[in-house]
Amino acid sequence: MEHSLLSQPNVFLLSLLEAMDDELAFYSQDFAGKFVYLSKSAERVLNLPHDLWKSKTFQEVFSDAPYNQQIKCGPLDNASRNPISAIKRQCEILDREGNRLKLEIWQTQVLHQGVPIGLTGIIRRLYEGAGETQEVSQEEERALEKRVSALTPVERQVIELVVDGHMNKKMAATLDVAVRTIESRRSRAMAKLEVNSLSQLVQLWVQVRRLESRKHKKG
Repeated sequence: MEHSLLSQPNVFLLSLLEAMDDELAFYSQDFAGKFVYLSKSAERVLNLPHDLWKSKTFQEVFSDAPYNQQIKCGPLDNASRNPISAIKRQCEILDREGNRLKLEIWQTQVLHQGVPIGLTGIIRRLYEGAGETQEVSQEEERALEKRVSALTPVERQVIELVVDGHMNKKMAATLDVAVRTIESRRSRAMAKLEVNSLSQLVQLWVQVRRLESRKHKKG
């Protein structure tokens, strides 16, 4: 029963969602730190394989940043279990390519018949600026639009799928093309966008989506 509640975190996340407006991952853990639920978006947000979290906690992928020793992310310790309100924390992890990713985590308890049984929360990746929305100048916006406009429709299609967390084999099956074709389109697109890693690509494409969304609303 307890794990059944933890595996359906949407019930507990409504109040937290109002405070967040970026690409997010959702999770719940028991007090041993085991992930009972982790949204598929976590693979994109954290740039780590989804299956990795079946055996690891946040602390096991921490970088060597000194503040990780003082700022915990993941399960609350025993002394912190009493508060019901959400707690915000930050930490830094290493992704699959060894890049340092800063995370902001909003976390609250899950209660069953008034007894804490675990934790649920939202993970947001922080880009440069400590989580503040990066303002883009008109000149930078035009340069970004020029790079994006250089993509062919099929290259953009692949980039959208990559950023949404799809692997090459899955994209090949979805688009009914060879894996080598996906790799070629992905490589050409990243060169046109002037990014060298998945984390750079995701960061840039979040910016692209934000700008395009803003223009769409104005239009």
